[in-house]
Amino acid sequence: MTQKKPRNYFWHAAIAVFTLTVTCISEIALASETQPLTSPGETTSKTQNATQIQKTNAVPKPTWHGFVNLGLTLYSGYRDAYISSVSVSATHKRAVDTIRLSVNGGYGEAKIRSESVTIAKHIRGGGSYEHPINQKLYVSMETQGESDYILGIDYRVVSSVSFGYKFISTTNLSLSAEVGPTLAIEKFQHGDDNVYPTIYLGERFDYVFPKGPRICQRVAWIPDFQNWPDRQSLRSEVGVQTPLTSKFALRVVFEHSYENPTPRHRNAHEARLTTGLSYTF
Repeated sequence: MTQKKPRNYFWHAAIAVFTLTVTCISEIALASETQPLTSPGETTSKTQNATQIQKTNAVPKPTWHGFVNLGLTLYSGYRDAYISSVSVSATHKRAVDTIRLSVNGGYGEAKIRSESVTIAKHIRGGGSYEHPINQKLYVSMETQGESDYILGIDYRVVSSVSFGYKFISTTNLSLSAEVGPTLAIEKFQHGDDNVYPTIYLGERFDYVFPKGPRICQRVAWIPDFQNWPDRQSLRSEVGVQTPLTSKFALRVVFEHSYENPTPRHRNAHEARLTTGLSYTF
């Protein structure tokens, strides 16, 4: 019986990168072509008027917004168990740029044959800086890091510079995608350092209901094309946040991850369901 050959998605990803690149170039060209031509006198007059409007309508000082979440996680993959978890996320929106920071961790033990066994011990964090090119295009610099005792990861750092495109951007609804080159650095327990270039493909969706509940969804795929499909990482999450008061909210998040090569004593596919109480600021 012949073994089924795994599908090669290299050309699919290459076509996606090419399409997004062409879209970025066309948007930049369109933005430059649609700028009106004005005489020096008109330019000076418009500049003075714009300065007066800016002084009249002073923009408030940007602040940080985010949440602190404490909860329990139902973990499937290594062994089904409840794990204590904590996460902090903050967003800083300036005049045009956006800064995002996040950190989360989890720890859990289980009784197996009258012995306490650690089934979860990890910490993850990251940050990103987003700068718009025009109303649709933006460039993003992002770094993510993690350490997982159970997975045997001493550390893993992934840094990327991506171009993003906002398909939808309104007050309550946003949908965007990002793609760009990435450098991954990782070290496993009792192993050597691994440094390899790859590519990052991501997608982000947010919707805020008129009365306050919020839905968010994320997908991130990091394949190593030099060793694909033997080395790749795919992570996704869907979350719902419902406000209870002006400061507290109920937050439920479902996460799924796929790692290849499969970590020792783990499944390639893992799922986590976290329910917790969030304090917003």
